[in-house]
Amino acid sequence: MTQVQAERRRSLRSTWRIPFILTWRRGKTLTVREQGETEVVNAHGALIKLSTRLRVGDIITLLHPQGSPTKLARVVNDMGAGPDGRVRLGVELDTPSLEFWAELAC
Repeated sequence: MTQVQAERRRSLRSTWRIPFILTWRRGKTLTVREQGETEVVNAHGALIKLSTRLRVGDIITLLHPQGSPTKLARVVNDMGAGPDGRVRLGVELDTPSLEFWAELAC
């Protein structure tokens, strides 16, 4: 008999579609900027959708389309392309914050 272990999360997840701007560095001088959207968020991170595939481990900055607030995060999972063709990435915030997502949504 196999025992199924329940999935444990550090914080509750919420489906919340929030548009945002994402920036990251390529090389020493190139900063890339793209608009993205969250699919699911929690205090520790989010599942986001982008047109560009990033590498696991990439450090990114998430920001409000008007420039503030901002938050550093790290790509922790590449879930491939979704039905809409956009890349789905799991990101982890540098410090947990549900407030960040609420501010980003305003």
